Amino acid sequence: MNSLRASVSRPRTSSFCAIELSALLRKPVPGGATTLDRNNSLPPSLFLQAERQARLDNLVIKACMRRTMSRLAGWLSALGTWGTRLARNLADEWLLRSAIRELHELDDRTLADIGITRCGIEYAVRHGRPHT
Repeated sequence: MNSLRASVSRPRTSSFCAIELSALLRKPVPGGATTLDRNNSLPPSLFLQAERQARLDNLVIKACMRRTMSRLAGWLSALGTWGTRLARNLADEWLLRSAIRELHELDDRTLADIGITRCGIEYAVRHGRPHT
């Protein structure tokens, strides 16, 4: 009985859990009865302190989870934006390279009619024709 009161009346930190109190209360005492069966085992004030501490711990855990989930959602959103931008840039690059390939298939006279030289095909595709 003294060891039970000593363990319950110790100052608790924020990691106190209501399960610890429940386990202490269900510990059998000599005579076969549990401390819950004996009505005089814990004063109500200690139980209320333990319950208040458990509620505070629950609020802290919920706040931490909200913050973690918020950051995770932000990170996933940024990852999705980055992936979309990467896919768009790859598609644009593929279109530019296919246009460059088509212009390289033309002969020099046709390129001269368009107004570009063979060495200026990539520049013309990426930046437009230079002004002459």
